[in-house]
Amino acid sequence: MKIKWDRILALAILGGIAFFLLWKAWGIYQEIGQMNDWEAQEARLIMSYLDVNDKMDDDPSTYRVKVSYEYQVDGESYTSDRLGFGYIHSNMDNHHEVAEKLKYANKIGIWVDPDEPAESSIVKGWSETALFMMMFAFIWVCGFSGFLLWDLDTRSNHLRLWAKALLALAVITFVLYFCRLGIPVLKDKYVIKLEDKVEVLEYKVNEEIKREKLLEKAKNEAFRRAETGQDTIRIRLEQDTFYVK
Repeated sequence: MKIKWDRILALAILGGIAFFLLWKAWGIYQEIGQMNDWEAQEARLIMSYLDVNDKMDDDPSTYRVKVSYEYQVDGESYTSDRLGFGYIHSNMDNHHEVAEKLKYANKIGIWVDPDEPAESSIVKGWSETALFMMMFAFIWVCGFSGFLLWDLDTRSNHLRLWAKALLALAVITFVLYFCRLGIPVLKDKYVIKLEDKVEVLEYKVNEEIKREKLLEKAKNEAFRRAETGQDTIRIRLEQDTFYVK
């Protein structure tokens, strides 16, 4: 019997992807699960902004809210930049809403591991990005397993039945998952709203907000004027000076 190396190579690559996705999904599941015993804590928000990852051609841009916050446990100070486990650049979560909610926040609620105080997170539980990773891994593994069983022995009705069941499960999961994102009634009820999980305890005072708005306006003006081709643009606002090269 002639060995079909091209088929073996294809199955090996697809199997490697399935193993990697399963490993990533299991890691996210464990990380989120360990937060069940974490305790609520107060933190000072140092900075937050919406980071945009522009794609080339027709690919959609992805977003991520980057944060930095400081908190204290038993007199010891800690800093962290974790918004949530499994939260990465994507277009799944409502990143703009999260960024807007944190824009002028001063104090926020976070979750801290009592056994390892350096481990913390703003959001507890699942986000749409983390859920997408889990569903994508599940669909891929089911689909790959179905094709693998079908390819092992096409004469076995028992294997074919299992193969059909796994392939059907992958298709049904895919349809149901994306239906909940596209149907308004289901989206309002079943889609995870990350911004609702972000807790703002205190906003900055009006003077601080006004100053930040002026600083943001100055920065935007500096970048706009830099596009004229001048070597260096300097804009001074009270005690802050911006240089754009």
